Amino acid sequence: MKGLRYWPAVLMASLLISCSAAQRLPNAAYSGDLEQVKCLIAQGISLSQHDNRHGRTAIHMAAMQGHVDIIRYLLSQGVEIQVQDINGLTALHLAVWKGRLASVKYLVSQGADINGHRNKNKFTLLNFIQTQKPRRSGV
Repeated sequence: MKGLRYWPAVLMASLLISCSAAQRLPNAAYSGDLEQVKCLIAQGISLSQHDNRHGRTAIHMAAMQGHVDIIRYLLSQGVEIQVQDINGLTALHLAVWKGRLASVKYLVSQGADINGHRNKNKFTLLNFIQTQKPRRSGV
């Protein structure tokens, strides 16, 4: 019974470990783990943290995977909807490319630019769609 008095500390430590700052925000968004995203942001992780390969932030990753709940939360936390990766692609570009209709609809409803934004190759979203073969996800 002596050890029972320490269980709150053990429980708290296990919760902190499960929300480790070592977990990158883009990875949590990609995997659809809303609770991890919230926990990381609460710990002060930068909303502009990006993956090292393509410069994609959490909103890019969530849009690519169709995680509208995470997109909604990120926007409520002040994430810029038009943020670009190293190729000039926005979350909307990536959602279209991956065929994530729910992400596309939500991003457009929240003001994602469908007309004027150009990526690194100077393509508008329409040009981008015409040059890509969108992947059908059924989502």
